[in-house]
Amino acid sequence: MKRIHTKKWRVILTSAVLILGGYAIVKACAGGDWEDGDGSNMAPEAFVDSAYRPFFYSDMFYYDINYDNAHDQRFNETNVAEWQSFLGKEISRQTIQFLLITADYNTIKGTYNFYQGKGNVPDAMKPYASNLHSGSAKEKAFLQYLTIAKACESFATNGVRNSWEYDEAKKPSPPPDNINANMIETLMQQASEPFLKERYWFQLVRFNFFNSIPDCITAFESNKKNFSNSVMYYRTMAYAAGAYYKQKNYSKANYYYSLVFAGNDALKTVAHYSFHPQEEKDWQQTLALCANNKERITLWQMLGVFYQDEMRSMQEIYKLDAGSPTLDLLAMRKINELETGNSKPQEINEAFAWYKKVTDENKESNPFLWNISTGYLAYMKNDFTTARQYFAAAEKKMPNTLLAKDQVRLMQLLNKVESLKTIAASDEQAILPDFEWLYGMTDSIAPHYFRYYAAAGSIKTSMAKKYAAQGDLVKSECFVTNTNFYIVPKNVEALKAYLTAANPSKFDLLCRKFSAKQIGDLWEYQAVQATFKDDLDNAITLMTKAGKNANKELLGNPFNGKIQDCHDCDHAQKQKVKYNKLSFLQKMKELKANVEAKNDVYNNALLLANGYYNITHFGNARYFYEGEVLGSGQSDPYAIDSVFKPMLTDNSLATKYYRLALQSATDDEQKAKCLYMISKCERNEWYNKTFFNDPKNNPEWGNNTNVDFITWNAFSALRKYKNTQYYRDVIQECGYFKTAMAK
Repeated sequence: MKRIHTKKWRVILTSAVLILGGYAIVKACAGGDWEDGDGSNMAPEAFVDSAYRPFFYSDMFYYDINYDNAHDQRFNETNVAEWQSFLGKEISRQTIQFLLITADYNTIKGTYNFYQGKGNVPDAMKPYASNLHSGSAKEKAFLQYLTIAKACESFATNGVRNSWEYDEAKKPSPPPDNINANMIETLMQQASEPFLKERYWFQLVRFNFFNSIPDCITAFESNKKNFSNSVMYYRTMAYAAGAYYKQKNYSKANYYYSLVFAGNDALKTVAHYSFHPQEEKDWQQTLALCANNKERITLWQMLGVFYQDEMRSMQEIYKLDAGSPTLDLLAMRKINELETGNSKPQEINEAFAWYKKVTDENKESNPFLWNISTGYLAYMKNDFTTARQYFAAAEKKMPNTLLAKDQVRLMQLLNKVESLKTIAASDEQAILPDFEWLYGMTDSIAPHYFRYYAAAGSIKTSMAKKYAAQGDLVKSECFVTNTNFYIVPKNVEALKAYLTAANPSKFDLLCRKFSAKQIGDLWEYQAVQATFKDDLDNAITLMTKAGKNANKELLGNPFNGKIQDCHDCDHAQKQKVKYNKLSFLQKMKELKANVEAKNDVYNNALLLANGYYNITHFGNARYFYEGEVLGSGQSDPYAIDSVFKPMLTDNSLATKYYRLALQSATDDEQKAKCLYMISKCERNEWYNKTFFNDPKNNPEWGNNTNVDFITWNAFSALRKYKNTQYYRDVIQECGYFKTAMAK
């Protein structure tokens, strides 16, 4: 048989939806778990009735709330208010609330018995006893009704998602005191007040739902004409719908769910959750049950939401009533779906053609929504002229709310930016007020639910591309940072000049604010570059200009040289001398001066080598190079940007000074230490070439040949110093060396 849905939602429903069994099926229709509004520029709150809020487009189960878990508490406040209206001032609201919501069956039964002259007031009831007056007929009727209601609650409210959708294998607890359907029906017939009669009807239908499905349906159908379309009426109908569903009478069940959906806003999610049209045959049977077009429209609206087939449903609704406000929800859902970026051009083109037709025919009930939506679809098609026309029309028809005004302004700004072929100074001045408005926006001042994050990002990206295309790399970098920009020295100098130029325009000031790198970051970056070139004098001069960046303390002693590299261990050790970025460079300069003056060359060269080793990615002082340009928090070399990786993983300077220390070593212990330190540099270089510059060789990915080290030259040379304590320490601590020496 033909499935009714026309899109990709392959939902196979072979039985009534059960809480545990059906949950995954329904979730498949709804999507994943993303933040509402991510990637979106259109806030449905600006256009659609808030009663439909849970059904706004979302990859969560229900928009903004995810899962509807209010089934046991949904009508608490309504019940209290309705009973207070019925009872008048005879019982306080606090007492009614206690009796309806908090008190258990035994408390209710004991209280009812007491006011019939049997027994004492239950302990839980004593704080409220003074609010009851035993002479009131309504009061007695209230307490008598509550004995039935509380008894039914023992199996009707179990904290599940929908109280009428239980696993067939799960049997409800039997009601206390032999309360049964005949007893409830008798009380319903005896009740003189329509208010009470309707509530007994609800209890009767609910009781039978858990005990006898045929009787549940009979109790509803034989009495439904006696009651008006109240909240209680639709709550009762929902149980009848569930009963029809258990009988696999899907057309009748779905028809009743649609009446519940349209009749009571609080039950919309309940009705939607349980609404499951399956085959085209039962869908047509459901439509045939409708008394009028209004009911048919509700069904099409629900179908469009459930199967995310908004276009088909909108077109059917439009045939029935072009001015139906039910179109608004579907129209907004389709826009939010298309704008997420996964839509094909053909989908956008088809949607634009239909939205334009509806908008131009001017029969719709919400011209603001349709004009701005048509304009937005034109924008998605890069038809900026048409978009501008419809946005202007939307502006004339928008409601007088801040959210609506800001929504139109955002759409017009997006269109204005994208329509620019080049960016002249006059264009900058024209868009400046809108930029100041958008980028001055914060959640604390934005209209509630205004979606401006995605637009703020996409506009920056667009501006960056346009500036880059016209050769203005500095402004492009201000809008969107690009690491390739920084490997060209003249680019860095140009950005420094731009950030410090006198008499900047207001637009220049805004660009400076956008720039992810500020002047201190650039001086710091150049200082690090100079350091890795062994140009310490220049590095100190540059770092001095880096401002607060120069004072950032290194987390470990950068002059330590250990057998095992463990920067976390070094960071945890107490340091007698704390170095920041600038003082580290000054100390390095002092050590280098001593080496050049041939003062204690071994120790000075060794400490200098340790410093150069530790500021690479492999050492304990990588914090030295971390910053806005070079990045931070890189747990392995794969995380380092490829343009910076060669510099930050290069141990050639460390090797240079370790070799110099080796040449000046005076005993075997010193020579052994120098050779081992050189072997660490050789190891890192081997890893750079073998693994880190070619991810396919990463042993963690199972792509290598299981060779994770070789006997490096310095390892072999170290064999000559087996008599030293340092050799024995290395054998003990370094598994690589121990394996190599065993060969």
